[in-house]
Amino acid sequence: MALSTPEERRAPELALAPDGTGLAAWETATGDPVEVALRDARGAWTPAAAMSGPFGARPGVAALPGGRAALVWEAPAAAGGTAVHARLHDGRAWGADRVLGTGAGAPPRPVVAAAGEGFVVAWADRDGVRLRTLAGGGGDATRTVAPPRGAAREVAVAAAPGLVAVAWLEIRGDHRVVRARLRRDGRWTPAADLSAAAGRASQPQVAASRRGALVAWRSDRGDRDQVVEAALWRRGGGWLREVLGPPAGRARGLPRTPGPVPLGPRAALAGERAAVAWPQRRGGRDEVRIALHDGRAWTPPERVPSPGEAGAPDIVPAADGGLVLALEELDGVDLALRVRRRDASGVWACCVRLTPRGEEGALPRLGGTGRAAVWNATNRGGIGAAGVACA
Repeated sequence: MALSTPEERRAPELALAPDGTGLAAWETATGDPVEVALRDARGAWTPAAAMSGPFGARPGVAALPGGRAALVWEAPAAAGGTAVHARLHDGRAWGADRVLGTGAGAPPRPVVAAAGEGFVVAWADRDGVRLRTLAGGGGDATRTVAPPRGAAREVAVAAAPGLVAVAWLEIRGDHRVVRARLRRDGRWTPAADLSAAAGRASQPQVAASRRGALVAWRSDRGDRDQVVEAALWRRGGGWLREVLGPPAGRARGLPRTPGPVPLGPRAALAGERAAVAWPQRRGGRDEVRIALHDGRAWTPPERVPSPGEAGAPDIVPAADGGLVLALEELDGVDLALRVRRRDASGVWACCVRLTPRGEEGALPRLGGTGRAAVWNATNRGGIGAAGVACA
């Protein structure tokens, strides 16, 4: 179904709570407000509603049971610079727009995650990496998670009971280093460098569970090649870093309506079982690879089965211990978005096509345990959504 009007809508994000309620949000290419649609427990969506002022961008979403939700975004500040905004939904109505911070320099790119009975919002500004906890009745003061040793970019946040994980990219001269810090049972661990100090890392992603945290990122090797790396943190231990396979070519992106080509990994964590999926180029074709950690060691990366080329994956844990993966696929001239399911025994089984023939979909996002998906319908300019029966 179409969540938005067929106009310049893009970059959708989706969050679902365990009861199936949630929300999707997206930005526009024309300076219009950020828009949101709410999903009820039966899978029905509300009409799209404008949530920000003009030029809202880079929305982030999170959801809790009972229809509670959080939306964050950035927008130009009246006095200059860029402001971080947030609105909360209490299950009945949206609250007022809150400005969480304002700064100059690079865009803050706020992100949000559900944490306990509230939400945590993280972003970067000239004072470093910032974190704010929000609840329905208010929020605590903004905390600096990491003072600036170098310019901070690309913040990611995830939360689980008793744990908040924050990862970010720190620029030090010509080098880019992935760093992370955890709040465990209310106390912060020291910030840790996860990638090589002399490397060129980018696009960190983070996932969290009751048992630990996972950070995955891409590191450039020369002008054309990349490696995907990951670091696992488990209670009672520290960070364990791993290079997930040999260097491979950077994905070029499937031929579709122009737009961003996602090159970085996506991460999922359930208990101590971890998964990282990413696009790469091998033998002149784009493909999606996945590496798994069974609680003891990483498996060699495997190719996700696709009839032709593939890219732009998203991945979430399934409710029964398997995995649900959404990706772009190109078979000849047929460009489609599909959802594939890998069961707990390692068998790729269910395959659902999200987009009808003739619709060019891009940037699929899964919610919760893979019960729903949203995407950018690039050739008509709107946002699409569907339930996923195989989750």
